[in-house]
Amino acid sequence: MPAHLFQRRVLALQIVGHPAKVVIDGTPYVVQQVQVVPDAPHATSGHVLARSENSWTVAVADGAVTVVLAAAA
Repeated sequence: MPAHLFQRRVLALQIVGHPAKVVIDGTPYVVQQVQVVPDAPHATSGHVLARSENSWTVAVADGAVTVVLAAAA
């Protein structure tokens, strides 16, 4: 899925009151925010490029997104 579409889908769910959820490395999380990463390196979709305590940067079809997570769902 392209980065901007991923970002818009998460926003649409939040607007209608449904939290977006993802499963990363087998653990479910609630998504707080999605940020498109400009000039991201090319990688296979789904590949984790970076991670921190509350966010993961993941490759998507046309680049990468940083997914800011709430506590485990």
